[in-house]
Amino acid sequence: MKKINNVKKFLAFFILVSIICSLNFFPKFVGASFNDDILTSVETMPIIIDGNFSSIEDEWTNANSTEGFIDDLPIEIWVCYNKSNSSLYIAISIELEIHPSNEFLGIILCNSSNENDTEFLDAKIVQNYNLDNSSLHNTTYFDFHLVNRTNYIQDININGNGSCMLDEKKTKYEFEIKFNENNTDKQDVFLNISQTYAIKFIYGDNPNYNSSSSILKESTSLKIKIGWIEESEELPPDILELVINVLTIIFFISAGILYSYFGFYIFKTKNKHKRKR
Repeated sequence: MKKINNVKKFLAFFILVSIICSLNFFPKFVGASFNDDILTSVETMPIIIDGNFSSIEDEWTNANSTEGFIDDLPIEIWVCYNKSNSSLYIAISIELEIHPSNEFLGIILCNSSNENDTEFLDAKIVQNYNLDNSSLHNTTYFDFHLVNRTNYIQDININGNGSCMLDEKKTKYEFEIKFNENNTDKQDVFLNISQTYAIKFIYGDNPNYNSSSSILKESTSLKIKIGWIEESEELPPDILELVINVLTIIFFISAGILYSYFGFYIFKTKNKHKRKR
């Protein structure tokens, strides 16, 4: 009898540990961390850059998205591109109880996926003025190149576009960043299809970007790939999730059959012992 009880305890412990381990090893689709995950932009229709996420039907619906932080400031991010327009599009939503009147958001780009701080040489900034006053609110888009990551110098040729709109407690930013294949002034990044680039986000409330006190928050880097992930790299998330769900069902069914078998075996053994008595 003692031996049978030990077997039951062992089986219960084994099944519990197996379930916990299987759940821990499943990927968690929470969104890209800003340290080493890649957010892949997919091709969509051209985006209207006005800070309104739904200027046209399904404008950002098909874009890939994630959540993250600029320092301790939570944000949502969407990315897509349009090959005909030679543009990468990035949207960012920031939710705050009270938004500063001169709030700005910037994207700092690297020419590669290198996350070294010295490699971030290009900045696009949307600066708000009178954000708290709808009748006076306006935005300005700036295109900068960076010197030693401390000085923001305005480009000779302004490439791209950006805008912002206040929507209750959220500010919604939209950026268009040109691929610039024929860039001759060396002041912008060279974006190409199927390449991966590291970017950062900066946030502040003062238009003086060269002042250390104006840039209040800076994110860690996020890698963005322009174009679909190659089939050889990894399965698309929807197929991967389907496979995981099927494996989960198979695991639990197998565990249930195994548990039922041993339960029946123990029950049958106990009946034999009773008959012998």
